[in-house]
Amino acid sequence: MIPTADEINAMTDADYKRWEQRLRREAARQGYRLEKSRARDTYDPTKGTYRLMELPSDRNNFSHYTLAAADHNSGYGLGLDDVVRFLSESEPNR
Repeated sequence: MIPTADEINAMTDADYKRWEQRLRREAARQGYRLEKSRARDTYDPTKGTYRLMELPSDRNNFSHYTLAAADHNSGYGLGLDDVVRFLSESEPNR
């Protein structure tokens, strides 16, 4: 279930973090890795946004992730609601 913008804004920090962790687990089950931008500059448009990286088929080589979903200009740019939509539309890879 994708929460509305009002529901997201009404979430406490703890609720938001739980939702984020649940999405991380779901992404991992489907063969993706959910990453949050590490930007700290308030003027950086990627601050607080996410991207999904596809895990390599060779589980021993984790240095070759491929971008599965994000704004391809910045490399991030997804909200958690976008992540939910992507994961619900994609079929499990693994």
